[in-house]
Amino acid sequence: MSLTADGSTFLTFDPLMADQFGRFEELIRAEIQDFVQWLRAKKKRWRAWLDDVGGFLPKTNQGRFLQVSSAPDAQLLACCLALFKAFLSFAVEKRGWLTMAEAQQFLLDYWCLVLPESAPATGAGYGGQVGNCRWNDPLTFWTFLSGYISEHATKISADGAPVKQEIVVVLHRLSDVPYIIFPRSQLLQAYVSWLQDRRADIPEQGGRWETQVQSAIMNGGIAVKTEGEDISWRFAFYRKGQAPAGLKEKLPCLAFPLAQLPPEVITALKSALGPAFTPWSSDLGQESEVASNG
Repeated sequence: MSLTADGSTFLTFDPLMADQFGRFEELIRAEIQDFVQWLRAKKKRWRAWLDDVGGFLPKTNQGRFLQVSSAPDAQLLACCLALFKAFLSFAVEKRGWLTMAEAQQFLLDYWCLVLPESAPATGAGYGGQVGNCRWNDPLTFWTFLSGYISEHATKISADGAPVKQEIVVVLHRLSDVPYIIFPRSQLLQAYVSWLQDRRADIPEQGGRWETQVQSAIMNGGIAVKTEGEDISWRFAFYRKGQAPAGLKEKLPCLAFPLAQLPPEVITALKSALGPAFTPWSSDLGQESEVASNG
């Protein structure tokens, strides 16, 4: 497979930047090797790269059917975009070179440049446009969660549970391990709405869809507290008589270990809580650094 390109495209370059590449050749090679090892270390990362290829391929409506492009150049570019997305995840999770929002924007900009036929239009709001990015991708979920925390800054409790009905996020210790906890239904419904606003694919909603979404998120590598063989973990989130209409005080929740949250989520928490977050800062330390660096 090959691509035809105008040779003059390669005649324009920045001599200073080319010199930088030459000077750091060994370091660049080492980073590329480290990225490849990181990508191959877990089958889920390799599978995610293969799944992402289809999301980048241009699609056209053919009556009641959706026709996916089979053009060799489009397939090659989709493979490259999926690999670039994997590298951005490496840059965020392993190296800490970028924030999740920066990685999303880099991906969108490059996507619009090399394969505009399938690229989404630029969106607004926290996290920007997601487009064909997968809803069960950790990068997509963490981008959403950072914005959700910032949007609900006045509805976060740093004093543990149970809480009043207006609270949607709580910091709480379980067996001396700090967690950030959300009522599952409320958070996942907000996630679906966020995805829809950005024209992204959404999970199927039927039957035990919330449990299935939680399972998919966990399979993507996100740590969530479970309850034995049943991944649904029930927690007394609300005070007696304070649960919103239709909900119980004890209900399925999503609890994420504080020390395993990515840096951008921690930043959103610090910004939202201000001084109230200070007592929790000592729980981040070295374990948080390991979690954020993969």
